[in-house]
Amino acid sequence: MAKTGPRKDWSSEDNVALIVLWHKFSSVALIALALDRSRSSVQTQASRKKLPQIKGDMSRHRQKWTSDEDDCLVKNIERLKRKDGLVPALELSKEMGRSIDAIMARLESMHRNDLIKILWVPSLKDLLGNEADNVEAFLNEHGNSYVEEKKIETKMVTAAGEVIRRKWPKNLDCLRCKQKFLSYGPGNRICPKCQKINSEMAD
Repeated sequence: MAKTGPRKDWSSEDNVALIVLWHKFSSVALIALALDRSRSSVQTQASRKKLPQIKGDMSRHRQKWTSDEDDCLVKNIERLKRKDGLVPALELSKEMGRSIDAIMARLESMHRNDLIKILWVPSLKDLLGNEADNVEAFLNEHGNSYVEEKKIETKMVTAAGEVIRRKWPKNLDCLRCKQKFLSYGPGNRICPKCQKINSEMAD
């Protein structure tokens, strides 16, 4: 559940996870649940990192709720509740046809913080998926030298003398499968899944 207690500092791991999840899910609410933080904390840190504004499908977020939908929301929460008392937020979002952000905002307006507290998302590693290996490699390489308030920047000079600057991490096409993935540097052009395949073939 999202954290509402005392403020806690953002570690390098938190910041890298924020960047990956921001590009992957475009959901402040989901990131807040995954990092056990408040949505305002996530939004503030994203602004500090100069992350792009989340666009996504705003129609799912801004469409007015009806009283029938309110009843359906509460019923779905009860129906999806697991034995441990938690409710899978991603599944609830799919059932309602609404973003997690919209659901949490609606529950707040209904003064149902008791239901917000039981929303659950998979572990951070599961949410990161194939990007988890990239995050780990990035942190192993940069460690505490990771600059908290700005992205890493590389500079390349072309034969014509043109200076090309790039900030990392950024979304690139994998050279092997052509799928988008989050690259953490100019030498990182193969996605984690294809890197694993290449490694297994080499063995």
